[in-house]
Amino acid sequence: MNARVTLASLALHWKRLLPGLAGAVLGALSLAGTLHLSQAMALKAEQQTRRLGPNLLVVMAGKATFLRSGTVLGNAAHTLTTADARALERALPGVEACAPYATEPLPIRNGRTQTTCRLVGTTPDYPQVRAFAPETGRFFTPLEAGRGRKVCVLGRSVAATLFGRAEAALERSVAVGRTPLTVVGIMEEKGADLSGADQDEQVFVPLDLFLRTLVPRTWLDGIYAHLAGAGARGELTDAQAAEAVRSATALLRARHGTSGTGGTGAGAWGAKASPGSGKRSARNSGPAVRPDDFSVFPASQARAVRAKTLRLVWALGLSGALVSFTIGTLGILSLMLLMVRTRRLEIGLRRATGARRRDIVQLFLVEAALVSGAGGALGVAAFMALAPVLFRAASLPPVFDAPVLAGVCALSALFGLAAGAYPAWQASRLEILDVLRDAG
Repeated sequence: MNARVTLASLALHWKRLLPGLAGAVLGALSLAGTLHLSQAMALKAEQQTRRLGPNLLVVMAGKATFLRSGTVLGNAAHTLTTADARALERALPGVEACAPYATEPLPIRNGRTQTTCRLVGTTPDYPQVRAFAPETGRFFTPLEAGRGRKVCVLGRSVAATLFGRAEAALERSVAVGRTPLTVVGIMEEKGADLSGADQDEQVFVPLDLFLRTLVPRTWLDGIYAHLAGAGARGELTDAQAAEAVRSATALLRARHGTSGTGGTGAGAWGAKASPGSGKRSARNSGPAVRPDDFSVFPASQARAVRAKTLRLVWALGLSGALVSFTIGTLGILSLMLLMVRTRRLEIGLRRATGARRRDIVQLFLVEAALVSGAGGALGVAAFMALAPVLFRAASLPPVFDAPVLAGVCALSALFGLAAGAYPAWQASRLEILDVLRDAG
């Protein structure tokens, strides 16, 4: 069938095709959005995991909570110490370096310019453990850390806020409270970590200086441990990560006198008290079981939590897209059936002038596919126009996958073919004499 005839027919009946076209547009828009937003969320999760550092085991003071977004939150506990960090570094299998850390939000100033930052006291191994190094200058040395030198390394945003230009901060002096600090380095740009904290708003100082002078206290907020990976590319395997968690947990439980969570004493292990034992049972029940005052997890665990959320988002979005496509398909089906009834005379005249049944089938299939395919293309175009706003509003990295967009258009056309199949068959079954009799 001549393509010009098909286009002319569509142009003649275009108003009737608008509802079906709108359904195809919405279906393509929702499907393209779901697939791309899922990819963007997965990419962001991967970036956040890489920002933590490779092969990283995290020990946090208190109970860590994993949100569905993959963010890790912790509550306050004042029992994790530098001695725990040294014990982990000595006893943990496969550990290459440990970086204990303590944090406190504090104001920092350069002259009259002041901002609030997240002050981080840590050790010189921090850049290696976290894969987070200075872009300008250097990190403080073991000698500077051991002698309590008043030095610091600024996050990029802090340096830019205090000095106008980040690089201008090098070898300058800043003050935390009444303590002057010499800037020896400016960190590379890193973005937010899994706790949601902006790593570019941090200031790093030697741990001893932090604990003894800047924020006098004895406890840590956490410990980062870098482990040697046994995977093909040197990455931490799941079995190795699980063993590291078990070993670190057992060590810290022994040091802190905790035994996990749950009941008390013998009752926790299912022991039964004899009738009338009373006070004797209480005396012999053993020490109370204290809940853990720390959390241990590999960095990949946060990625796994987010992966579950991504699968849920993908499934819900895909379901919504298929519903939209189905509604659009039904709309095209009903409209094509209406067109068969209103174009009976046209179909009869075509048959009378030599058109075969398969030509009639082809005419209606092509019309349905063109309508649905055009709707898919418009939906994809609408997504590409809205995507920059969506990605920016959701703080996601932009993702544009050309094969996916082409696949959405092709799928939309296939739905159109499916919608036009029955009307095309019905149109091809019309008899010329019946049409002419009805017309007369």
